[in-house]
Amino acid sequence: MSILSLALFGSALAADVAAGGSAPDMNAQTFRPSTDSLHFFRLTDSAVGPAGTLGWRATTSYARNMLVWTDIFGEEQALVANLVQTDLGVGWSFGKARVAVDIPVVIRNFGGITEDATGLGDVTLDAKYRILDGGWGLAVSGRGLLPTSTMDAPLAGSIGGEFEVVADHKFGEKLLAAASLGTILREAQDMENVGWGSQLHVGLGASYAVTESLSAVAEFDVNGVVGSLGDALGRPSEVLLGANVKSGDMMFRPAVAVGLGDAPGVPAYRAILAVSNVPKVKIVDADKDGVLDDVDACPAAPEDIDAYSDTDGCPEPTEVTIKIVDSDGQVVTDGAWKVGEASGKHGEVAKLPAGDATVTVGAVQKAYTVPAGAPTEVVITVPAPRGSLVVNIVDKDGKPVPNATWSASGPTDLKAQPAGTYALRPGNYVLAASAPGYKKLTESSAVQKDGTINLTLTIEPAKAELSAAKIEIKDSVYFETNLAVIKPESFGLLDEIVEILKDHPELTKLRVEGHTDTRGDNAANKALSQARADSVVKYLTEKGIAAGRLEAMGYGEEKPLVKPEKTDKDRADNRRVAFFVAARSDTAAPGDVKKIETKGDAPKVDPAKPVAPTPAKPADQK
Repeated sequence: MSILSLALFGSALAADVAAGGSAPDMNAQTFRPSTDSLHFFRLTDSAVGPAGTLGWRATTSYARNMLVWTDIFGEEQALVANLVQTDLGVGWSFGKARVAVDIPVVIRNFGGITEDATGLGDVTLDAKYRILDGGWGLAVSGRGLLPTSTMDAPLAGSIGGEFEVVADHKFGEKLLAAASLGTILREAQDMENVGWGSQLHVGLGASYAVTESLSAVAEFDVNGVVGSLGDALGRPSEVLLGANVKSGDMMFRPAVAVGLGDAPGVPAYRAILAVSNVPKVKIVDADKDGVLDDVDACPAAPEDIDAYSDTDGCPEPTEVTIKIVDSDGQVVTDGAWKVGEASGKHGEVAKLPAGDATVTVGAVQKAYTVPAGAPTEVVITVPAPRGSLVVNIVDKDGKPVPNATWSASGPTDLKAQPAGTYALRPGNYVLAASAPGYKKLTESSAVQKDGTINLTLTIEPAKAELSAAKIEIKDSVYFETNLAVIKPESFGLLDEIVEILKDHPELTKLRVEGHTDTRGDNAANKALSQARADSVVKYLTEKGIAAGRLEAMGYGEEKPLVKPEKTDKDRADNRRVAFFVAARSDTAAPGDVKKIETKGDAPKVDPAKPVAPTPAKPADQK
């Protein structure tokens, strides 16, 4: 029940109205039935009805005590006590739009302090447009209010309008939920305890189909007067329960609503009975594709039934992603394709009608049958580009090296190929040539498309070579006399050992052994051999070999190769540095070593110069 404290326009209102004066310029009727909602009473859903159909609805309602005021003596008086009103709405649907007119007729306003009356209310013009179809429905609607009321009671207002956005969603086959948000524009009226005028509107509703001809409805509606949202008297609200009963081509809709709170326009209760037609769908399918014209986006072009977007009534071209690769499996990013009037590059999409098509890439053509339906792709393979590389592997005399091979890393990777002519993918390459007993040689070269590169790789004999148990060295590691300083002439040999270790990560531990001849003190010899082994390990680690892969052992004169030493050659054989494989991660196992080719720290001998004999040790020396 709506209560206005004291007066609407001052304390003189009671006497004014009782003496036959005019009622306030406002419309206490907040119930505006929907013109064409298929499910709800007041709440608007997103449907607009079948195109080309006329829909109508007659809604009769009875409301009790919609507008009550309290005089200065605390007595309640009803301005609108009993209201019986019929709203006749007629709408026409076309496409996604609907226009309608609503004519409210007050059958009788009686029982209040205003004069009993019958008359015409404010006519409204109504329009709605459906934006979104499918699982979610979305529409916008608006009403324009015409000041046609003939009533003196507060059941008419000045020119105004309404606008709202409505959304609904169907859950399964039975439950429909809907919501609306909008605004109502009205001229402001000052009341003593609340303002009246433009309002914000929120509506919520649900409809549940009990059977094909019966559904239950629940709605909640609240209007918030702008400027009075924080005041309960500025938020007229109602809750409604009803039903839709279909009988033939007619729909009967009984409902009851209860007002919440004491805001103006909120009745103590409201009873409603609406009767409407159920518009017959005019079956029109001009293109005979099974999609009726009222929902057919392409009524003149039949849908291509291909299990892909078959509900919009339009034939969809197939989206074909065309990819270009060469015979190496590499993407050709600069390749261009053409099919019919369409063209593009690798990975771009052509929209093609279903059926036979020819895709052209340069001189390559591929016949392709475009399937109807979902997006697909086609891969066109073209010849890979090539250039020629002629590789020769020779020694320093220019003679071919037996069993020599080369490998390459670049656009095309090759392993262990013999000398010869090769067709390679254009680009920059790093080539490595090797042969048993020769050092590995690395060289860079660029291969040009459709060009020929002649490359001669000259390799040199190796000073170090890997066997199962050790790294065989064919030269010596030279040191300064009685010192652990490596002579520069041995750097090349040690660099070869570095390369062997880098090429063979399976060698997890290399033992560097230092040995001396038997001359001199045994303890001093052992210390010198350890220092020399440490120097070699230090050199290798400085060249990038992990220290964990190396160990140094000095044995002095404890493990001679020749025993007893009698000649300078014997002493030179015993004076040496050796490299043994102590551990490896593959299945190869270290083997016995029978020969060590090293000359210790003896200086290199020039064959053209005589060598002075080594003085014999005194008989008392070791």
